[in-house]
Formats: sequence, C-alpha cells, structure tokens
Amino acid sequence: MTKFQAPLGAIALAICAVCATPAAAQTRAALVQNIDEPGRNPYQEAVFSSCIGSQFCNFNYSAVPAGKRLVLTQITGYIDVAAGTFPNGSVSSSLGGNAYAAVHFTGVRGSASALGTRMYINQQVLAYFGPGEVPHGFMGVVSTSDTFSGGAQLQLSGYFVNLP
Repeated sequence: MTKFQAPLGAIALAICAVCATPAAAQTRAALVQNIDEPGRNPYQEAVFSSCIGSQFCNFNYSAVPAGKRLVLTQITGYIDVAAGTFPNGSVSSSLGGNAYAAVHFTGVRGSASALGTRMYINQQVLAYFGPGEVPHGFMGVVSTSDTFSGGAQLQLSGYFVNLP
C-alpha cells in the first residue's frame, strides 16, 4: 500500500459514514384523515305525526349540537291525503324571529285506499343548519277543501361537520 492509499481510504470511509442515513431515522408516510367525511358523523332523524282532519302537518326535529353544522342531503317519508291533493312540503331552519330559510320538496302519488291517497317523498336536497338551529318540516294542502286522512312520517338524512 502506498502512502496516499491509506488516507484516501479513511476519507472515503468518513464520507460514507456522514452521508449514510440510519434505518431508525427514516420517516414514514403521514396518515391523513378527513374528519368531515359524511360517513364519520351521520345524521338521520324520523318524526311521525297524526294530522287526521287537518290541512297542515308539522314535524319538529332536534337542535343541531354546538360545534357542528348539519348538512341535510335527503328527505323521505309519506303522508295520507283524503282526496289525493298533493301537499306543499318544506323543511326550514329556525334562524330566529320571522327569519328562516326553506328547502321545498315534492313526491309521487301512490295508490288510493280507505285512508285516501298515500303520497311518497324521496328527494335529494342540499341544505345547511348551524349550531342551535332546529329543523322544522311542514306539509300542507292549503287553498283546497282536502285534508290529511292518516299518519305521516318525514325523515331527514345527512351528516354533521365539525366547525372550526
């Protein structure tokens, strides 16, 4: 071995030691989670009501929890109408006083029976309700002589998202 080979070998070894990354110091991929994914905080609430003989049917739901926003995506249900008049339907928010926002929905006429004609509701919607707001459903056969003749159900579905 010559005089220069030993120092060059030592320098090469030193460079390899400095540049090499130990296995324990390697980083792992970060796990990412969508906390507002619809399936993480689902919402579904059904209200049943007996509106027999009335032209109005109301449905009151639970208040949106603090720190959450309700994203309403689906309205389903049914209502029986004596003479088959299709009712006006809406879900509204309780913004306070006379202030509210409403989402209107429709449905399809089902078969007639001793209870009248059953109307079915199954509609996609997009509505937002903030913390403390109370969703309210309404169906009415206004400006007619028709009345509701049986039970009614209105179900709201969607999901909660966390507020910052």
